[in-house]
Amino acid sequence: MASEHVEAADDISALALKILVAGGFGVGKTTLVGSVSEIRPLRTEELLSEAGQLVDDTDCVDRKVTTTVAMDFGRI
Repeated sequence: MASEHVEAADDISALALKILVAGGFGVGKTTLVGSVSEIRPLRTEELLSEAGQLVDDTDCVDRKVTTTVAMDFGRI
């Protein structure tokens, strides 16, 4: 019986978890992924365009010139 507990513990340490970071425009999702990732994150950023001005409120993020168009991927 003791060996069953050891095998279960080994299985738990091999589990892969995925964390989804969600939030509004300009709140720091990309910054968070870059801060906690152990590897250089994969980023899909593009320059802000006039088309997004009707959707994204940029008043509080004056210096923001790019936005993520798909996702950021990092690894912990």
